[in-house]
Amino acid sequence: MGTGIATSTAQSTAINEYLDACGRRRAFWAVALAVGAHVLFISKDIVLSAWTDATTDESHLIYLLVYMVLCIAVICAHWLRFQVFFQMTLRASSTLHANLFAGVARSPLSFFEETSEGDITSRFAGDTDAIDSQLPGMISGVIDGILS
Repeated sequence: MGTGIATSTAQSTAINEYLDACGRRRAFWAVALAVGAHVLFISKDIVLSAWTDATTDESHLIYLLVYMVLCIAVICAHWLRFQVFFQMTLRASSTLHANLFAGVARSPLSFFEETSEGDITSRFAGDTDAIDSQLPGMISGVIDGILS
């Protein structure tokens, strides 16, 4: 039972450390932009539905214009969302890598005597890969899944 609490605490600490590295304000805006992009996407579908239900007497030009504006807004919102998300994850990667390097650089000499260069390099490569490649995709997928 103690292992579950320790694991939960470690996960909470890791999440908080990643959010701090991202910048909590950037993380908030990334999520807010994702919500806004999904709302625009749904709005576009609602306008398309109303357009298909419209009678032949109604002017279809207004539906076309609203639909076109919403499509452009969806594209812009997703572009802005991914720009903010990219900047956020780039900042997190840079901050966490600097912290990892500082931790290793401040290690006592006995650490370097006991640990091979290959182990240190492997650890850097594995952690950096997880932070740079795997984590951003998983976070984006979770946000998209929740919003969908």
